[in-house]
Parts: sequence; structure tokens; C-alpha cells
Amino acid sequence: MSSEAPSPFVSACVGEGREYRRRTGRPSTPYSLAMPVEGQWQRANTPLRPRDKRLLAAVAVIAVVAVAAFAVFLLTHLSSPSASGCLEVKVPSTMGGASLKVCGADAHAFCRAQGRDARIAAACRRQGFGADLP
Repeated sequence: MSSEAPSPFVSACVGEGREYRRRTGRPSTPYSLAMPVEGQWQRANTPLRPRDKRLLAAVAVIAVVAVAAFAVFLLTHLSSPSASGCLEVKVPSTMGGASLKVCGADAHAFCRAQGRDARIAAACRRQGFGADLP
């Protein structure tokens, strides 16, 4: 056996590693989760090059334009007008609300049967089914 002290980074058993960590506060192996990747500090603290800044600015502009175009699309196509001869009305329902759409003869029958409700009666009048109201 040699009289040298064991290397602080190589331990023969788990107990020696724990003892070294307790004495020094450092990990017992040269590789640990606390050690950053080689060159990480330099990469993280290096300013962006002008080309990279332009690229990020272009991506940001494209994203803003895409979001704006999508918002305009939603606002202009959110609800399409009812087709001729069709009745579309939103009414309260057990799960919050319901959108009802009926066309043709079914719309006339719907207005006759359900026309007592103020929302349905207003929708029937807007679409020209006022004569069918009770």
C-alpha cells in the first residue's frame, strides 16, 4: 500500500466521495452537473452578430405580420351571413349556448313551433319568416 493520499477526484468507494464532499464542499468527481459545458460561458456572453440580429428581426416581423393577417381573417370571416331561405339563431342551452340552423320548409316549421321565444322570433323576422310566427 502506498502512503499517498488518495486523489480527491477518484474514490474507491462511495463513503470516500461523501467524505471529500463534506470536507471541501466540492463534488468527488471531475464531472458533475454543476460543471458547465466547455465554452458555454463564452457562447452565452458573446453579443449577437449583426447578421443574427437581422435574422431575428426578420423572423419577428414575419411573425407579427402572420398574426395580424390571421386576426384580419378571423374578423372578416367569423360568421357568414345566413343563406337565403335559412334561419340561423343562437339560443341559450344547457351547455352554455347553441347555434341552430334550419333551412327551407324546416325553417318555416321551426318559426311556427318555436316563435314564442324573443330571440327566435327576431331571427325569423330578419329572414322573412314573420308570417309564420304564432
